[in-house]
Amino acid sequence: MVDKPAPVGSSKAREPDARRHRLTDRRAVPTSLTVLGGACLVLLTACAPTLPARPPIAEPPARPVSEEPAVRLTPIERAARMDGTVLQEQPSAKPASEEPAARLTPAERAAKWDGIVPQGRPTPRPPSTAPAGGDYQGGYPRLGQAPKARADGTLQSFPVLDTGPYLANSNVHNLTWPNNSGRPLAIYKAYLWTGVDKGASADVHIEARRASDNSFIGILQWDHYADPTLPQHGQQFDYPSPMILDPGDAITIMHFANGFAPGWHAHHLLILWVK
Repeated sequence: MVDKPAPVGSSKAREPDARRHRLTDRRAVPTSLTVLGGACLVLLTACAPTLPARPPIAEPPARPVSEEPAVRLTPIERAARMDGTVLQEQPSAKPASEEPAARLTPAERAAKWDGIVPQGRPTPRPPSTAPAGGDYQGGYPRLGQAPKARADGTLQSFPVLDTGPYLANSNVHNLTWPNNSGRPLAIYKAYLWTGVDKGASADVHIEARRASDNSFIGILQWDHYADPTLPQHGQQFDYPSPMILDPGDAITIMHFANGFAPGWHAHHLLILWVK
């Protein structure tokens, strides 16, 4: 028997490895564009560099919750650590309830500088109108007498007051010198001198005024905090025109000394030049 040709579409006569079109069942022949594209793809695949495999990145260990953050160093501590200097621990801050240190007065600072340890400043007492007898030494204070007028009309001097050494205990002393000379006194010059025990620290004050109008004849204030001091511890007052103290008028004198320790003394003199 003669075999009949296999009909189109039959699978008996199809070559097993031949590529055929799925619709027309014709043999598929690759075109030139398909061949060229495949060649380019093979060429690019061969030329592409092969990157090394990247190792996996290790995750940092988890930080324990209880661990405290590192203390940040100050610039001074970092510089000292670089220089190899071992810093000691800084003192802890003072509690808020602690009171600040008391600030010294200028007098206390000067006394401490001179090696004197001042005690507490005594509380000033109210002014007294009469001399405190216990503050003066025996025979003091002394009030002088005005001299008789000279025939030539020239200047004369005399001591109005000598307190002598008295206690520098902040007592305020008020004294009165009356003009009992029977004539007007023309004051041309006044001199106030003061002194304090050696090694003492005290604020001293003396002033003299004309009682009729409260005009100053002289005033001297001295903060004695150190030794030695100037050779002259006084103040002169010269008047271009004289101050007239009429008969019956008076000179009121007020003086005191605030010592920084008990037992110290101050001393004052008032001298006038008159005609």
